[in-house]
Amino acid sequence: MSQLQTVLSTANLMAMIWLLLRFMTPFGWVFSIETFGGFVIVGLLLSTGAIGAFYFLVTPRSSIEPHKEIIDADAWNEAERRVVSYLLLQSGECLQSDLLEKCMFSNSVKVTRTVAKLVERGALVKFRDGMGNRLVLHADVSLSKGRRFQFGNEA
Repeated sequence: MSQLQTVLSTANLMAMIWLLLRFMTPFGWVFSIETFGGFVIVGLLLSTGAIGAFYFLVTPRSSIEPHKEIIDADAWNEAERRVVSYLLLQSGECLQSDLLEKCMFSNSVKVTRTVAKLVERGALVKFRDGMGNRLVLHADVSLSKGRRFQFGNEA
């Protein structure tokens, strides 16, 4: 659809140039198709428009998005994998204060250091949210199912 729009905009531009030359110049009669000079000019405009349209139709579209590398979390330590697993269960977002209780950390210093490592690796983004921090997991973090931790009570 975008290629058709490009072709139509090219044709529109060529038509506007011809109309400007024909009706907005003092020698507009020269650009009439009844004279040889006008025939040549209109022919050049039409051929330029046809070549431009053909160029836009034939050239392949370049990919705008760069290839994203998946961050593999399997080789990380147990605390980092626990945080990633918990964030996966929470739809990729939680408060940092929730990690102390839910991920069974011994103290808040360990939570802070683990979160800092994950932010440094590019797996998390940390935002200020009131008195605490909100953690958001990047979409390109991967943790294999065999390495995920189970949280909560299972019946």
